[in-house]
Amino acid sequence: MQNDIGFSTSLSGTLVEAGLLSESQLAEVQKFQSSIGGSLRQAVMKLGLLREQDLLKVYEKVLSLECIETSASPVPSLDDIKRAMTALDVTDGWLSALDVVIWVDSKEPETLNFIQRDPLDTNGEESIQKFWTGQLRQFLATNRTLDSLFAQLSADAGARSLRQDTSADVARLRELAEEAPVIDFVNGLLSDAVDLRASDVHIEPSEIDFITRFRVDGVLAHQRINPRALFDSVVTRIKILSNMDISERRLPQDGRQTIRVAGEEVDLRVSSIPSTYGESVVLRLLRKQSSLPDLEGLGIGAKLLRQLESLVRLPNGIFLVTGPTGSGKSTTLYRVLELLNNGENKIITIEDPVEYEMENIGQIQVHSEIGLTFAGGLRAMLRHDPDVIMVGEIRDSETAEVAVQAALTGHMVFSTLHTNTAAGAIERLQDLGTEPFLIKASLRGVLGQRLLRRLCPHCSVPQENQALVARANSRLQLDGIIPESQDYRQAVGCEHCGHSGYSGRVGVFELLNAHNMVNKYPDRLLSDIMDENTLRSNGYVSMVSDGIEKSSRGQTSLEEIERVFGRWYS
Repeated sequence: MQNDIGFSTSLSGTLVEAGLLSESQLAEVQKFQSSIGGSLRQAVMKLGLLREQDLLKVYEKVLSLECIETSASPVPSLDDIKRAMTALDVTDGWLSALDVVIWVDSKEPETLNFIQRDPLDTNGEESIQKFWTGQLRQFLATNRTLDSLFAQLSADAGARSLRQDTSADVARLRELAEEAPVIDFVNGLLSDAVDLRASDVHIEPSEIDFITRFRVDGVLAHQRINPRALFDSVVTRIKILSNMDISERRLPQDGRQTIRVAGEEVDLRVSSIPSTYGESVVLRLLRKQSSLPDLEGLGIGAKLLRQLESLVRLPNGIFLVTGPTGSGKSTTLYRVLELLNNGENKIITIEDPVEYEMENIGQIQVHSEIGLTFAGGLRAMLRHDPDVIMVGEIRDSETAEVAVQAALTGHMVFSTLHTNTAAGAIERLQDLGTEPFLIKASLRGVLGQRLLRRLCPHCSVPQENQALVARANSRLQLDGIIPESQDYRQAVGCEHCGHSGYSGRVGVFELLNAHNMVNKYPDRLLSDIMDENTLRSNGYVSMVSDGIEKSSRGQTSLEEIERVFGRWYS
């Protein structure tokens, strides 16, 4: 190659001869080049006097080099570049410093190809020749191509560095998670949750610390502030216990495991999501030794219980339990199944997860990752000649369709829906694509429920707000209920209840007897007879009224009813 002065002169002359630059423009370029200390090419480009394609055509003519974008040779791949880097034993930093890209085509392994951003600078070629004794072939390329190739190299180096850093980081976290202080912290956290009868533990990071909170009786309380230094290792310990990927902190994860806390087996369900200051983690605790309350213990009154038992003992149809997450739907269904588990019925369930193991009942765990969904499991169950089927939740139109078909073909199907009221289940099924006439033909009943906190028996006092008591009695009269007692009370708080005023929970219920409604109004759609007046005339009592009636017996407070249902009086 000619020397840089000769090439520069030749290039300048060609630019002027080709009419691409005037003499004055050339003088401006040379002055600018002298001030910035760069190449003639970069000076021309920065001044914006020429298109890069036109400039490269001059380079091709003067230097007799091919431009990679217009030649028969393809733009080098990252693998081709890495092959050359391995052959020369050089790094991406070395190439970046020289502003050179090298590659070896697998079809011509004896030739090293290279692109130098400034062809006039011989340092790149001379440096390459120190490592490569074979043939060299130089190409030209646009700045965009060069920048793209350097970006690929940088990204690959960053990914390799990240993998190395991540691997080291994961190993460090695993070591920290096995240290005694971390193990003690997590064990103590779980032990406290069991002692407090907490259903969930929330771990929430902030910039300077992290907070742990326990959900007790449906309310988040017992907040504790912990040092930030423990956070990463505590989360890692929990993820290890739950068979989760400790190296993945950017995506939501779910895990589960059975652990032993203070001599008691506990099913642990863990969910993590990325947040601003780290992963936010929620643990749900399902205590295996805790006995399920019976239907009366759940808070179902004698009259409602008689209606419920008559509906669930029907030979076919669908019976639904509705309510938000954590309202006790699964517990109610388990007790209903126990009621029917008399040795004469073949009962199969599909759940996510199986929360309580029951004797003489086939229980299937959903595994969506391998295709075992509610709908798929339900179809398979129908081939096992069941009398009674329980589907953990109707989440989609496919599950709703199969459940309805199962009910219409002689099976009794139990399931849950997330709706605010019992009557809302009908609208929800329609939203899922179930035809109204199919709902009317298959639906037998809907039980809506919530859980209210029970007043602490040690510290509650008579209700002071008599105006509120009067409104409560008026509401009961509207539903045709005459309270047996007027023992309305309110919460205070003491050491027995952790100063919350409440201890334990009681259920409130409303039962929509679709079976009776269809028999009474055979020519009308269910959705047309769901207004309050029609329901009340058929013995329907709302959850709010059920709660007020329980409040009149001192079981819960009117304030608690308002917390759960909102303002229930006008």
